[in-house]
Parts: sequence; structure tokens; C-alpha cells
Amino acid sequence: MVIFALPPAELGIHPAEGPTYDSGVRHQLTLMCDDINQTIKELRDKGIEVRGNPLDEGWGITTTLILPGDVEVELYEHRHPTAI
Repeated sequence: MVIFALPPAELGIHPAEGPTYDSGVRHQLTLMCDDINQTIKELRDKGIEVRGNPLDEGWGITTTLILPGDVEVELYEHRHPTAI
């Protein structure tokens, strides 16, 4: 994995060969936050659909946001040092 500092953001690249995950090779947009529960509340208050409850992955806590057009975006609370 490579992470680039992009104030005020990070860009993470996870290189892989061939199919990844169950659905094959894919691109994924992930938004990072400091407090996933607070961010979920704020987004729901603004009408954003959140699929399921936050999931503790060990390295961070994730959930899925559903944007207009049924576009899935991962929301992620990190548990590791960040580049910024």
C-alpha cells in the first residue's frame, strides 16, 4: 500500500494482481473520518443513506454510504497513523 499526503486528504493505493475481493478487480472510493458514529449521524441528518452498522475491521471501522445513482462509497474511521 502507498499513501500520499494531499492536504487535507490522503490517497491510498493498494496494488494487486488479478481479481481482488469476491467481485473481481475494482476501484473503490473511501472517505476517512475521525469519529464514524458522529459522521454517520451528520450524514443521515442531511439525507445520506448509510447501509448497515459500522463494522470493526481491526485496522479501522467501516460502513457503506449510498449516494444518488446507487453509488457505494466506504466511510472509514482509521486506527493507524495517517500521512497528515
